[in-house]
Amino acid sequence: MVNLTASLRHCYKKLLLIKRFLTIVIGVFSISASVQAYTLAELINIAITSHPSVQSQLSLIQSADASIDSAKWSFFPTPGFSVQRASASDKDPQFANGNNQNDTIYTFRLSQPLWTGGRLTALLDRAYASGEYSASSLRLTRKELSLRVLQYYSSIVSNDLRIQAIKRSLAEHEKLKGLIQRRIKGGVSPEGDLTQVIMRMDQLQADLLNIETSLMASLETLSQLIGQPLTLDKVTSEISRHIPINSQSTDLLIEAYRNDPTLERLEAQIKLQQAELSVTQSYLQPDVSLRMERQYGSFYNPDFYGGRIPPLTRMYIEVGSNFGAGLSSFSNIEASRLRYESAIADLESGKRSIAEQIQVAHAQYSTISHRIDTLNESLMAAQEIQMAWERQFLAGRRTWNDLMNAVREINQIDLQIADAKAYQIQTSWQIAIVSQGVESVLRKQGFQIGQEATR
Repeated sequence: MVNLTASLRHCYKKLLLIKRFLTIVIGVFSISASVQAYTLAELINIAITSHPSVQSQLSLIQSADASIDSAKWSFFPTPGFSVQRASASDKDPQFANGNNQNDTIYTFRLSQPLWTGGRLTALLDRAYASGEYSASSLRLTRKELSLRVLQYYSSIVSNDLRIQAIKRSLAEHEKLKGLIQRRIKGGVSPEGDLTQVIMRMDQLQADLLNIETSLMASLETLSQLIGQPLTLDKVTSEISRHIPINSQSTDLLIEAYRNDPTLERLEAQIKLQQAELSVTQSYLQPDVSLRMERQYGSFYNPDFYGGRIPPLTRMYIEVGSNFGAGLSSFSNIEASRLRYESAIADLESGKRSIAEQIQVAHAQYSTISHRIDTLNESLMAAQEIQMAWERQFLAGRRTWNDLMNAVREINQIDLQIADAKAYQIQTSWQIAIVSQGVESVLRKQGFQIGQEATR
């Protein structure tokens, strides 16, 4: 028993050294950043406006706008200009002026499509669909970032509350340790009771170390998401409340179908594939265009040289085809049709996924408040039991193990309350973001995207 106690104390000292190191690391973060508390809404707002992935999506939106302008210009005439110069002998029958006269031709052209089988319209539709796809991708990126911020924020809140619970339990164990030491000194309790307390405290210290490590990891990840250094005080000094969810799951689902960017992007993908199908089908149609030319100079008529004959003006009606090699056009049409059907199936799959998220989250949120109330009542009852058993232990009617188990029960309930409170925040915000959209949620919190909170 003595060797076991010595070994436990040695492990305890090692845990204390690691804990002190973590405390120093957290202190470095505290020194490097000014004290400013962030709410969850502020953290989300910073992430969805400054993160590089958002900036990338904004550039893609600008690119899509440029593509729309390019598709619109396809309906306008296409200008062209060419210069031809030849060198031939005087005896060459194909060139009337030989090597030194009228050896350069200048031609100006203007071509206007008259009929393309709907290809120009389909290309414009594809450009618009691509723009919608880029815009919905931006909203989807913001949603995913906000959910990641929410995840790590909830983890920090949970771990912070768990640390407080363990520290309360350590303080209670320290009090019991003093009690049992006095009883051992008085000869009324065995040494094994002290060993039991020390073992429980060592286990709590180990749990505390694990939670603090997890807390630091979540804090660092959250710092990277918002691009700013964070300390624990900045996050937990003003813990955000959960968002009350009063709607039924069916109403939330209707909202999600209307607002969720995942479904918006899938709908844009359908439009994109539909336009692509129209483009490939148009290649089976002939192209009809009007072309006008004005030519200065001629290789074959010497009278052009010196201005004896004015420049020539011509007008053409051109009919061409874009069938492609063999029957490749039909294969391309079939491939486009299958991609279009796949996009429709993806939308249905996305709706089912959103429905599952909403229904599961709503069911969990509906019970979490009752669970917190029940746990609080259980905590009060466990505390009363502990005080009663402590009195009964001193009176000799309860064992030391009964009292230690009562203290451990309080700690376990306290930890469950910490997890439940953090989960209530996470679940309610998740439901709001998925059903209403992160932009709407932030507006209700006093934000516009990229602006400071109104306080």
